Amino acid sequence: MPEPATPDIVIETVVDDLRRRSNLGVKKYGTTLTENEARIRERLQHAYEEALDLANYLKWAIMRLDEVDQMFFQHHLNKGAKQDGDQDYEDDDQRATREAFSHTG
Repeated sequence: MPEPATPDIVIETVVDDLRRRSNLGVKKYGTTLTENEARIRERLQHAYEEALDLANYLKWAIMRLDEVDQMFFQHHLNKGAKQDGDQDYEDDDQRATREAFSHTG
């Protein structure tokens, strides 16, 4: 398979994030992951706790998206669907998204 003409920005961003996290870890713990003397069990526990945090953030985002869907449905149920390209239609959807994601839950 031929190489893409330009790098994948998503992959490049993830690589940059990994490097930043590694540098932060070295500053915080004074060692690299490779040189860290923590036992495998400790590393797995830490990874598990990080995965739980991830699950919480994912659930929060899913719940906000569900709120957006509900607001969108209610808007169209109450107001009726507007014509494609109607600026008010787009603004209402953007407002609903902004409101759902501004909640602290």
